[in-house]
Amino acid sequence: MQDNVLEQGLSSENVHNKLSGENLSYLKSAASWTKFLAIIAFIVTAFVVLAGLFFTIFLSSMVGALDTPGTRGLSMFGPGLGLFYLALAIPAFFGGLYLNRFSNRMNSVWRTNSPDDLTAAFKNLRNYFRLNGWMIIGFFILYIVMMVAISAGAMSGLMNNKY
Repeated sequence: MQDNVLEQGLSSENVHNKLSGENLSYLKSAASWTKFLAIIAFIVTAFVVLAGLFFTIFLSSMVGALDTPGTRGLSMFGPGLGLFYLALAIPAFFGGLYLNRFSNRMNSVWRTNSPDDLTAAFKNLRNYFRLNGWMIIGFFILYIVMMVAISAGAMSGLMNNKY
């Protein structure tokens, strides 16, 4: 009979008594993969920040240097796009941070058998999934708003077009 952690809780000081060796090996494997994904998230965050800085600083000055009638309005999109990229970097950073903390705590559980570390690890994993859930909801809302705005703009253009 396997121990059920949800029913029995982690009242013992030894996590290995509550989790089977197979479960712990799965958690250790998950910790190594989440460490890898955290490192990738930090690298992606750095690239997104660099892209945001590029758009904020350089794009507006490059478009302004062209000084042609067709590109004059484009110089305002550089800072806006750059700030959008910088705003995207914030949740990417925190996602990587939560995954890194989960990985570190799970490795600590493997070494020390501490139920407090296991609780902290799963708290960080919960925060990671909560952040991803809110980001998905936000992107769906942004997508719907963009579709409504594009449709309204297209309809406005059709209404104002005189044949």
